[in-house]
Amino acid sequence: MKRALAPALLLAALAIAPAPEAQARDRLKASYPEGPIVAGSAVLFAEMHADRIVAWGEEGATTFYKSAGCGPTAIAPYGDGYAVLCHLTDEIHLLSADSRRTQRLDRDTDGREFLNPNDASADGQGGIYFSAAGMFSRMAPAEGAVLYLDPKGAVRRLASGLHYANGVHFDRARRVLYVSEHLGGRILAYPETAPGRLGRPAVLIDLNKETIKGAKDYALTGPDGLETDADGNLYVAIYGAGALLIVSPGGHIERRIDIKEPLVTNIALADEDRTLIVTGSAFSRRKPFPGAVRKIANPLGPQ
Repeated sequence: MKRALAPALLLAALAIAPAPEAQARDRLKASYPEGPIVAGSAVLFAEMHADRIVAWGEEGATTFYKSAGCGPTAIAPYGDGYAVLCHLTDEIHLLSADSRRTQRLDRDTDGREFLNPNDASADGQGGIYFSAAGMFSRMAPAEGAVLYLDPKGAVRRLASGLHYANGVHFDRARRVLYVSEHLGGRILAYPETAPGRLGRPAVLIDLNKETIKGAKDYALTGPDGLETDADGNLYVAIYGAGALLIVSPGGHIERRIDIKEPLVTNIALADEDRTLIVTGSAFSRRKPFPGAVRKIANPLGPQ
């Protein structure tokens, strides 16, 4: 799950700078929010078009990290700090626990760039699985890839040829990496054979416009961020259709949850699976690309 142990300096870092306007306790306005994780009592998430990572805690929200032009879409725990995926500069920024940048990565071990890094998921063993999406167009070649940042800072390419590799989530209990092939409309399940090593994928579910209500209204609708609960159910953000789908371990759609923002980007679970943290934006062609981070009750959570 997208959860992280909060570094000791996180609470001090929450006072760095002002952040988005707070609304109710369960909703926060944000500029194209992405990639939420739970870090202690705070939620960290990316604001792609504000070039920052925001920490949202009990006392409000503050800027945790900011880098001009980065366009972050994900943050994940890494070492004693974090790794931030800069979607717009094709980089990974490694941060210390107090949010200072310590290193930039822009190549894998073969010297290849990773195009539009998108989502990340820590493996619980010191490494991070992440996606490099490729171009967001149905006419573009399928250049999406899955990569692994190991504990020593090396990046290896594990899979390629995906039509926009988007959300990734590593189910630590079942040792399975789920990947959204957004423009292919598929959720792929890769068994982990060793840390940072994947077997051949299976297609967990093949989504299309007939199975996603509202998808016909937006040409680029598809599966985005992912998360699993303790029972192995997969929560899928459906970008363009204003929905979350809950998919059983066997690949059956069990439930749909409607979200106000049509461009649902990602999801995390909190409070022992009782709370869903959902990021999404409205349709917009201009900054600030208004959106929101929402906390809603999980209909499948413990009662």
